[in-house]
Amino acid sequence: RNSDAAYQPLNLLPKKEVGVHIKLEEGIVEAVCFEQIPNWGDAIGGFTVGFYAWNTDYKTTIAGTPICEQTFENIPDATELTYTPSVEIGPGEYLFLIHNPVDESGSGIGIYNQQASNLGDSRFIEGFLNGKSNNRVGPGAYFVIYLPAAEE
Repeated sequence: RNSDAAYQPLNLLPKKEVGVHIKLEEGIVEAVCFEQIPNWGDAIGGFTVGFYAWNTDYKTTIAGTPICEQTFENIPDATELTYTPSVEIGPGEYLFLIHNPVDESGSGIGIYNQQASNLGDSRFIEGFLNGKSNNRVGPGAYFVIYLPAAEE
């Protein structure tokens, strides 16, 4: 987190998608941990997160079937949220996508956005907002990556 100014809530309604194109050289993604979920004072609403195998560009990638995904519902305001992939996400290129936001109360559901904080990380290739390249977009989350010990 660079500063409070660079870490702002991003309401996902109406129907925004946030994606991060990443390249994993080694290891296995064990979890993606969101530091806080802004839900503007209630526990109504949620969204879907998941991994797609990267294929040429954003549009082609999301036209494919997700490798794994999970829908979170009724997320309490300011809670931490952990997504554990249901299958192994090992070395390769992926799109991590946050999409299909819902909130029946109308107050909104969102994520915290880390503006431009990933630009120095070689694993971060590109951010997306609603399918358009935007390197000022990145979820306020961290990836937990397991690195198996080298065999002797």
